Amino acid sequence: MDQTCANCGASLAGEDNYRHNGKSLCEDCFLDSQTISRTCDPWAVYTASRTGEQQGALTPMQEEIMHRIKTQGPMAVLHLCREVGITPQDLERDFTPLRHMQLLRAYRQDDQIFIALFQA
Repeated sequence: MDQTCANCGASLAGEDNYRHNGKSLCEDCFLDSQTISRTCDPWAVYTASRTGEQQGALTPMQEEIMHRIKTQGPMAVLHLCREVGITPQDLERDFTPLRHMQLLRAYRQDDQIFIALFQA
């Protein structure tokens, strides 16, 4: 009997089946479940500002996120995800270093989380 990932629905082969919280997951979803992003991390912000990490190269997705926010202004997380074609989990992974570099920030308005330029 073929199994599928409880999170994304991908087909699971024998050794690609990981168990987490009673669910069968593919390798990617299992790794996502183990990753903890700390967007609000004062030590990471301090380190990024002292080591010149702000001058470092951004990934293509981080550049795309920055471009969208610069040209369109603050965006709701789900809207931004649709615009750039990624999941909220992927956005969080790309947003975290941008927050540490003090390039972007997040804020809550009503029941939504928005991403904006850090200075805004």
